[in-house]
Amino acid sequence: MYMLCWMRCQTTHSRHIRTATHTSIGFFVSSIWTALWMSIVNIFENLLFFMLVRSFFHRIRQLRATI
Repeated sequence: MYMLCWMRCQTTHSRHIRTATHTSIGFFVSSIWTALWMSIVNIFENLLFFMLVRSFFHRIRQLRATI
């Protein structure tokens, strides 16, 4: 999407001004989106890890109770 916009801006008549503004805005938006995506993924990974650890400890406790 971003690359298509950039390509379209490259082919327009007022090339220099448009590409300068569009690429900076596009870069800004993409960087924000990347940061958001990375933080979301990180949160999910932490949650998954926490759940795995909790279930693991719960299982150990159950085994200890049976023994």
